Amino acid sequence: MAYEQQYSLAQYFSEDPDDKWLSDHFYFNCMNVAIKVTDDGGRLRAEASINAGKVFESLGITLSVVELSVMCETVRRIVETSRVPVASLYY
Repeated sequence: MAYEQQYSLAQYFSEDPDDKWLSDHFYFNCMNVAIKVTDDGGRLRAEASINAGKVFESLGITLSVVELSVMCETVRRIVETSRVPVASLYY
């Protein structure tokens, strides 16, 4: 499944601080995939939201649950309509 592949890449790149931007990119890709999954009771969306929250926290961005939800939705829309790497939006 696409989610597991994106998640594996995110974990792999999180091991090297110089590759953190790639890890962040793949965690946000996980969110984009999870949003499209409708047959798992929301498990992937919840997991992806937690990971996106960790990315934001690592960037010094602390948000309420509502703010995080809005931010993730905004990132999803940007990614869907643009070819700009997600990580470049935060660095």
